[in-house]
Amino acid sequence: VEEESSLRDEAPVIAGVFYNRLDKGMPLQTDPTLVYHPASVGRAPTPRDRRNPKNPYNTYQNKGLPPGPICSPGRFALSAVLTPARHDYLYFVAKRDGDGGHVFARTLEEHRENIRKYLQKPRDPSLTRPEPNP
Repeated sequence: VEEESSLRDEAPVIAGVFYNRLDKGMPLQTDPTLVYHPASVGRAPTPRDRRNPKNPYNTYQNKGLPPGPICSPGRFALSAVLTPARHDYLYFVAKRDGDGGHVFARTLEEHRENIRKYLQKPRDPSLTRPEPNP
């Protein structure tokens, strides 16, 4: 929760997502656990990191909590874990709009749409091939 939430008011919501995923037996799939290694700290996780089954902290490959903490949680993260928000969200993605916030989703379809909306760059129409004339 500490590493995922930069906005204090979102920490309980993010904690709630993690509890919901654990309750359903889903992997946590949280990126900060992927780079919990001295050689990886500070860089963005890659698809290769997500597929690495040898990393015991890889919450994409391993269900449940990682074998140990990935940081020293602060007061707000600890409070959020002790009193998580009650909701039915299972997914979240950073909005990357400069405020550090996230958008939450209840279904995988909603989550995929949020990824398209907030993380994927729009295609440059000038780079697409023109349609052939019949």
